Amino acid sequence: MEVQIKINDVEWYIGFDSEGKRIISKDNGDFDYHFKDTDDVDEILDYVIDGKKIRDQWQDIVIVAM
Repeated sequence: MEVQIKINDVEWYIGFDSEGKRIISKDNGDFDYHFKDTDDVDEILDYVIDGKKIRDQWQDIVIVAM
């Protein structure tokens, strides 16, 4: 699944690149990070944005698109 979220007025894309690897991308490609395991949800939720794991920021996350 692909999702576009906003945290602290910055948009993040979580999905796949052209090679099928799962990535997180900031502001439409200004920054890309490739996750090691495409199917590991915990790796995504443990990714740190602004000093906090995604899993700890649910109250601050706005879903832009799914």
